Amino acid sequence: MKRYIVLILIMFFGALTAQNYTNTSSEREQVKSLYILEQVNRVNTTPNYSFNNNVYLRQIGNENLSSVIIESSKSNINILQKGDKNQVHLNIKATEVNENIVQLGNNNFFRDFNRRNNLKHQVDVYQKGDNQQIMMNGANSLSEKIKIRLIGNDKTIYVNSF
Repeated sequence: MKRYIVLILIMFFGALTAQNYTNTSSEREQVKSLYILEQVNRVNTTPNYSFNNNVYLRQIGNENLSSVIIESSKSNINILQKGDKNQVHLNIKATEVNENIVQLGNNNFFRDFNRRNNLKHQVDVYQKGDNQQIMMNGANSLSEKIKIRLIGNDKTIYVNSF
């Protein structure tokens, strides 16, 4: 098991340091954000486990906070917080819940509140920068499989789905 973790870490850090891009800056950011979300999914999805409800949390930095309340028959929650004073608050009721949250930077906030008991609730969030806020309330067919990428500083997104 330790060999797999070391191998994954070597692949992750090696891929980050060995990439040369000729793309524009915004394309580069999109590729990096998708790459990090894929890495979070790959590392945290362990086919050997037979559990139906999983929460994987990685916090690198100081004063990071995660609050996860999920009512579900099947869930997979992946949270990566790298920086200081980042917060994630999840309060969801659905048959199946899949959330991938990446916060890179300081003083970022993400809240997802949905108690409507939807069949499927899937959210991918990538925050890179400082002092960002994303607040989601409710769910409907438009926000059922939402992906949000917020890059920069001092930005806010509200998603109200009723």
